[in-house]
Amino acid sequence: MTDSGAETLRDWRFFMIRDGLLLVLACAAVWGMVWTGSSARVPSIAAGGLVGLAAYLLHEWAHLLGALAVRARVYRPARGWSPFLFSFDSGANSLRQFLAMSLPGFAATALYVWAFVEWLPRATLWGETAWRVGLALSLLTLVVEVPIALWAVWRRRVPAVEIPLVGPHPLVDRLFGGLRVRQRSGR
Repeated sequence: MTDSGAETLRDWRFFMIRDGLLLVLACAAVWGMVWTGSSARVPSIAAGGLVGLAAYLLHEWAHLLGALAVRARVYRPARGWSPFLFSFDSGANSLRQFLAMSLPGFAATALYVWAFVEWLPRATLWGETAWRVGLALSLLTLVVEVPIALWAVWRRRVPAVEIPLVGPHPLVDRLFGGLRVRQRSGR
């Protein structure tokens, strides 16, 4: 977090480079599958998995950009290999900031589901793999994130988000990069 307490997109340079390289890798893998007409099992599954990873990144970056657009307080992971892009401070942010963070992620998910339905070649192993990964991520969003957002709107307050798996446990710290989700403060 910056000294002023507000993160900017510049603070995410490392993650932009990391995720940009993953997207380039996904595009190269798919291009390789299409250009060569390959149907080899391992490269096809890897290419499809990378496309699914790109969908996940689109979702997470949309959340982050929404949060940064309204100057919400968010935190970067302690380590670059964390599966989480950021942590939203439930105690320091308003309902408006929470919704501005949430809704772009949902829109990104809807966009990639539409793109997957419209353009993925489901007759290929890589296309089917990407579809399954994207579908699983979409269902996870529907089951986990959408109810939290609906609860927040219904209750008219930011939910106190806590991820019990992420804590001061050494094994969990190694697995999840030391990311801590901030507890909701007393307001």
